[in-house]
Amino acid sequence: MSDVESTEAAETVSSESTTEDAPAQKPTETVEFWKQKAREQEKRAKENAEAFKRVTELESEVEKARGEAAEAVKQVAEVEARAARLQVALDKGLPVDLVDRLRGDDAESLSADADALLALINKGSGDTDRGAYVPVEGHSPALALNGDGLEEALRSKLGI
Repeated sequence: MSDVESTEAAETVSSESTTEDAPAQKPTETVEFWKQKAREQEKRAKENAEAFKRVTELESEVEKARGEAAEAVKQVAEVEARAARLQVALDKGLPVDLVDRLRGDDAESLSADADALLALINKGSGDTDRGAYVPVEGHSPALALNGDGLEEALRSKLGI
């Protein structure tokens, strides 16, 4: 054999021994692989932080909307209650000034309260009860004592 053939054979043997001596490197063992993984994780973390911020903002908006909805429901209930009181007052002939004094949760209880209020109003304006008496200026009210001698006994004791 010639020197050229022996040199080529030696190079072939040495290249085979180098590949056999160092096992093939896995892609997960390279620095570049792990740098790439770190970049991907960092990108994912930034996306997650932005998504979390947006979710937090949306939750805040939802809570605000819930509060507004609760306030609207409360206002509707108040308007419906006022309308029911006005209807009962109209049906019963109760003065509008007294509508807000009616108490009750439904038409029946409002109606019963309106009847009671009307009874009090009518009792105060009846012919038999004239309320407090105020004499005309310069006149004194007549004494209304019984005619059983009590009046004379008091006058004699008091010296009138």
